[in-house]
Amino acid sequence: GIAGLRLRVPSERDLGTVEADVLRLFRAAVRQLTTLGAEVEDRAMPRRPEEYMATTGDMMAAEAWHYLREHVEPEASIVHPAVRARILRGRTIDGARYQELLVARRAAQIELHRYLDGADALLTPTAPILAPPLEGIDETQTPLGTFTRMVNLMDMAALSVPVGLAGGLPASLQIVARRFDDAVALRIGRALEVARGGLFEPPAGFETP
Repeated sequence: GIAGLRLRVPSERDLGTVEADVLRLFRAAVRQLTTLGAEVEDRAMPRRPEEYMATTGDMMAAEAWHYLREHVEPEASIVHPAVRARILRGRTIDGARYQELLVARRAAQIELHRYLDGADALLTPTAPILAPPLEGIDETQTPLGTFTRMVNLMDMAALSVPVGLAGGLPASLQIVARRFDDAVALRIGRALEVARGGLFEPPAGFETP
């Protein structure tokens, strides 16, 4: 079980970009974890999730440009235009700027580990929005990675657990644990799965496998 585990939840400020339906399902899952004996504390994160996402995006662009330049630079490149645009942005990030990003990353890692002092795991929505329609989507603006990119930047472990449907679309809880502490995330996810009698909830019109 998870009785006695200490779980941290970001403040309302940090969850400000989360859609109402996603936030509702997230809050319900957190409440269920408290009924299973976990202790939950709301506390503002050292930085807004969007800041972590921006830093990660810059690092990804710089590294992708370094390794994939020959594939995306030609105008006749067969790489998808949206992906190509993100990689091409990396050519504006020089070595000095990349070193600054590495320093910023290390500072953010130290901050977040201090933030987790006294807690076993951090809970966030996996994504702040439900899956958007593909038609007309602007891939440069979608916030899908707001919380997951943060985990990658921090070199932490995380597990995504389905928490229900809204309008036939799934939402999920992200359980974030310290680096190499995967067992804690799995323990929390397993407790939620057992309490719910399973996690798979097919939308109307689909058969249960």
